[in-house]
Amino acid sequence: MTLSRVIHTGTHLLTVVILHAQVWGPAEFPIYVDTQLRQFHYDPMDDAFYVVGRTDALGGPPTNTEHRNGILRNRGGVWDTLGLFNNDVMCVIRYGDTLIVGGGFTAVDGQPFGKLVAWVNEQWIPFGNTGGSTPYRLRMINDEVHITGLFQTIDGQTCNGVAKRTGGQWVPVGNMPPPIGGNAHSVRDITEYNGQLVVTGNINTAVGDDVFILEGEDWVPLGGGLAGWNSFGRSLLVYHGDLYLGGGLSVMHGDPGMGVIRWDGQQWRPLGSGLQVYNGHNGPLGNVEDMLIHNDELFVCGGFRFAGGISANGIARWNGEQWCSIGGEPQSIVFCMGFFRDTLYINTPGTFDGQDFNFVAKFVAPEYENNCGLWVGVEEQQEEDAVGELRAWQNGDQVLIDGLPAGRHRLMVVDATGRVVGIETAVSDGTSASF
Repeated sequence: MTLSRVIHTGTHLLTVVILHAQVWGPAEFPIYVDTQLRQFHYDPMDDAFYVVGRTDALGGPPTNTEHRNGILRNRGGVWDTLGLFNNDVMCVIRYGDTLIVGGGFTAVDGQPFGKLVAWVNEQWIPFGNTGGSTPYRLRMINDEVHITGLFQTIDGQTCNGVAKRTGGQWVPVGNMPPPIGGNAHSVRDITEYNGQLVVTGNINTAVGDDVFILEGEDWVPLGGGLAGWNSFGRSLLVYHGDLYLGGGLSVMHGDPGMGVIRWDGQQWRPLGSGLQVYNGHNGPLGNVEDMLIHNDELFVCGGFRFAGGISANGIARWNGEQWCSIGGEPQSIVFCMGFFRDTLYINTPGTFDGQDFNFVAKFVAPEYENNCGLWVGVEEQQEEDAVGELRAWQNGDQVLIDGLPAGRHRLMVVDATGRVVGIETAVSDGTSASF
C-alpha cells in the first residue's frame, strides 16, 4: 500500500510516495492447501517443518476427485509432500527416528491403515488402532509420546481419549470417568504441570468441567474447571510457571477470563481483560484455537478481534504482563500457527489488505507491532471507598479504564520507574472511564 503527499517548497512541487512495509506475505507453498489446517510442527532434530491438514498434491484448487489430504514438509529448504491420505491428518510428532502421524484417514498411498501410522525407513507402517475414532494431538512428555482425541479405545483397551506409548505399545493413562449420554470425550490437549498430567477438551462426564488433572490413577476436575454448558478447552501450555488454558471461555458464563486463563497453583486467573470479539464484550465468542511459546512470549490465535482492549484480529501475544498485537492481522479467524526458523506462519481464510495468500501467510516485517495494552493490578483495601482491581490499556490517544466506581476521579499517571508524568481527571459511569 502507498500514500502520496504533495509538498510545496517555494519554487518546487514535490510528490513524496510513502511506502508502507509489508507485514505479511504468502507462504509460497508449491501446492494448494485447504481453508482450515490442523497443525504447523517444527522438528528441530531434522530441521523439518510440517504443514498438516488438507493439501492438494496435484496442484491448483481441489475438486471432488483431485482433493488430497496429508502433509506438506520443508526439509533442507525444499518443499515436498509426504504421503497421500484419504482424509484429514490432524497431528504429527517425531519419536526417535520415527515420525508418528494421526488423523481421520483410513488409507495412505492407497493402502488401508487405521488412524495412526508411522514413517519408518521411507515407508508407512501401522502404529495403532483408535477404534475408528480420530486422534487430535500428539505430545512428547518425559520422553514418552502421549495422544489425545475422540477415541474411547486404543488397540482394544478402554482409555476414554488419553493414552501413551510405553514399551512399544499404547496404554491408557489414568482412569477417566466414562462419557455420559453416548457422546465420547473429545480430549484436545495434554501437558505436564508441576509433575502432574493435565488434559482439556469437550470432556463429557457427569462432573463436567472440561479440564482434568491426574491425581494418582484418577482424572479429577482442576480448580472447579470451566463454567457454562458451552465452555471448552483446546490448548494447554506451561508459561512462566503457570498453567495456561485456551479455548471457548467467557466471563458471561462464569469463567474467570475471556478466551484464555491461567492456573497459578491455587486458582484460575484472567489475563487482563482477555480476548474479545468486540471491545468490552464478555459473551461466548472469540475462541482460542491454538497457543505456542516463542522468545519467552505466549502467542495465541483464534476468532477474537481484541486482546487486552487493543485491536488484535485473530492473533496476539502475551508477555506475562500485557497483551500486544502482531500487526497487519488478517480479517478473519486464525486456525493454527507455527514458527519455522523464527518466521511465524498462520492459517486463516482471511485476507491482508485485500490480498489472498492461499490460506497461509508468513510474517515478513522486520518486527512485530508494539501496540500493547496495560494491565494494572491494585491490591484490595479495607476502606469503604477503596478501589479494588483496575484494568487499564491504551487505545489510540486515549487510556481506557475498567473498575472505577461511578463518579469523578483524579488519577496520577506514572511511568515504569515511578516518575509522575501526569495528573488526569476521569469521569466513570460505574463500569469504565477514559482520558
